Order: sequence, then C-alpha cells, then structure tokens
Amino acid sequence: MNEIDSGNDWVFVKNKEISYLESKLLKQFNFPHAFFTYRSKNNLPQELNVINKNSPSIHFLKQIHSNKVFQASYSEIESIITGDGLISDKKNQSLWIYSADCIPLLIGDKKRGNVAAIHCGWKGLSQNIIKNTIKLLSKNGSRREDLVAALGPAISAKKYEVSKDIFYRVCKNFLEVVSINDAESRGWISTLKKKDKFLLDLRLIAKTQLIEENLKEKLISVNQNCTYSEKHLFKSWRREKDKLRQWSFIQSIKRK
Repeated sequence: MNEIDSGNDWVFVKNKEISYLESKLLKQFNFPHAFFTYRSKNNLPQELNVINKNSPSIHFLKQIHSNKVFQASYSEIESIITGDGLISDKKNQSLWIYSADCIPLLIGDKKRGNVAAIHCGWKGLSQNIIKNTIKLLSKNGSRREDLVAALGPAISAKKYEVSKDIFYRVCKNFLEVVSINDAESRGWISTLKKKDKFLLDLRLIAKTQLIEENLKEKLISVNQNCTYSEKHLFKSWRREKDKLRQWSFIQSIKRK
C-alpha cells in the first residue's frame, strides 16, 4: 500500500487493486476505518479482503434515506434490516455504509471504543439522523465530549443545487430559526440567479448539527473531496443517475 498525505488531516491510500481515504483524526485513536473510492468496483468482499482487521463481524443496512439508527447486532449479513445508521454494541464489529453524493459519517468513542456509521443525505439530516445516532451512542455509555467524527467524500456545495423547500426542510430543526440571509452568512447556502434555487453545503450543515449535539469542534474532521467533480475517484448519483456507490466502514475496538 502507498500512503499519500492529501492535506486537511486526510491520507489517501492506494495500490493496484483498491484505494481509500483515512481520517488522521480517527487514525490518531486507532480506529480501523476507510472511505473507499470507486476504484474498488463497489465490491464489498474485495474491500473486506484488503481492510479486514482481527476478523470482525460485518454489519450493514439496506439504506433508504431515513433517520433510522440501529445497534449493529440487529443487522448482519444473514439478516439485513432497513435503515441508515448503525452503532456498535459489541467490540470488534465492522460497520459499513455506502454513498454516492450523500455524506458517509463515521464516529468513534475515543475512551470506550464504540463506533457509529451513518449515511447522511439531506433527508436524513432534515429528520435528525445525527441527533438519533448520538442519543443512541449515549445510551450505550458514550460521552459526547469523547466522540470523534469524520465526514467523508460527498458532493460539494459548488455542485449541489437544491430548491427553497429542501433548504427549509434541512434547516428547520436547528435550535434557532434560520432565515435565508442567516444561512448564507453562515456559509450553509449560496444563492443562485435561478428563482428559489440554492447551492447547499451538506457537510457544513452536518458539522453544525454535530456541534449542536455537543461534540467538540476540534474532534470533527471534514473531508473536502467532491464526489460529483472527481469522476476518476467517485460515483455520483447526480452525475450518473445509477445505483453504483462507494463503501465506508469503521470498526469498534477494545479499550483498556
């Protein structure tokens, strides 16, 4: 494997068969994880062969753009359930999500070793999937100040045009009432000449929601790769309109 420092606290790892991004922040606390590029052919077994650490149990979901979050033991390869977020309930569980423009969000508890994997699109963000995930992690014993979060490759604000209705649906659950002018001053949106159309920064909104859930900003890392613009690396729903995706995973670990 060759590692390339891609800046902004991220490392790009590649060989002839596979390539993926790692968050230096998650690596700092020894969480096995990866945000795969499409070079891996969307073939989950191939990624498992390259990344497999300590023979973990594998868990993923049939994703539906929802706010449903489950403990990993409820969704296994033999019995896959429907939802968009998983949290570990045992050590050595490998949690997998797939995405193509939406945000793959991986979270680790640096003290207890618990993890979460979330598929965050505008629908999930508007329905509080982040809040639901943090709440479930807290029930499993994690403290919010111990959570480390990495937001992986997604569509950039420059390429993500949305309607006024979608903007309001995404922002309606913030703690304070958000106007268009307020959202623009915060960098969440940019206005377009087209009537009632905006460019939306999904990752900045997701980061804001994490901070509102009392995660420390210094423990949140945001990748800047754009799935729409970087065709040589990623699949994009908005660009291709097909069902091909890229995988991301994080594995729970045992702390002393």
